[in-house]
Amino acid sequence: MVDKLANLLLTIRRLSIFRVFQRTLVILMPIAIIGAYFQLMRNAVFSPDSFIYNILNFDETMPDDIWYTGAFISSGMVRAAFGLFGLYAAYFSARYTARLYKKDSTSAGMTAVIVIMFCAYANNLGDTTGNRSPFSASILKVNAMLLALLIGYVVGQIFHWLGKDHELIEFEHTSRIRKRAWDALLPASVSIFGGLILGVSIYELQIRIMSSDTFKTLVAQVENSNNLFKIILLLIVVMFLSWIGIGYPLNALSNSAVNTAAMANLNYALKHGSAGTFPTNSWVVR
Repeated sequence: MVDKLANLLLTIRRLSIFRVFQRTLVILMPIAIIGAYFQLMRNAVFSPDSFIYNILNFDETMPDDIWYTGAFISSGMVRAAFGLFGLYAAYFSARYTARLYKKDSTSAGMTAVIVIMFCAYANNLGDTTGNRSPFSASILKVNAMLLALLIGYVVGQIFHWLGKDHELIEFEHTSRIRKRAWDALLPASVSIFGGLILGVSIYELQIRIMSSDTFKTLVAQVENSNNLFKIILLLIVVMFLSWIGIGYPLNALSNSAVNTAAMANLNYALKHGSAGTFPTNSWVVR
């Protein structure tokens, strides 16, 4: 039994998709660490609702210039690291897949960027939440990394089957770069065409299903239902769609108002050292 399990794990490790995902996650780890540190600073220090901010009474002890600078830097770095994490994942996933088969990895990576950006644009058009950005942040964020990895892997496989062999050299002349561009035209065109189909499908999914009154009514009914099977089934569907950045938001299934009230009351009690009068009366810390 142990030998069979070991052989199964070895077989999985030899799969190209596993090797590509592993290398992509390793190369993205420094970006994730940087983003995590700045997110910790933003949430724990440079936020009026944070624990350290209220314990140390930063609204009176910290100068405004320092607080605004820290909040600006930490928020900006979090957006740069995690807000575009899917973009980085798609690029490196396609790059490592193409390199695995000795194809033009740079062209594959840039093609994957075009595909995922179009999908983010299509998802934004289908989203009715009023996002003013031309691209949907949900697909580009770290939460939707699964979709980004898959897009990059599929693009790399298209370059594997349709692209010409490419040998890495230290210095390339202009004529060689021009030849590379022409060699990448066919796999890039097929990848972009597939990306157009995926983007249109995401748009239709948002318009026909996710943004429809029928789906919202169904979610509301399940939220108020005591049927455990329906609740678990809905959570599985919502979690999967959230992982690929096009799903119903998970926070819609929880009472966010209660959580906000609880945090406000907790900060009040910590700051004033008393639980006598809470700013939010809808929820009491016990």
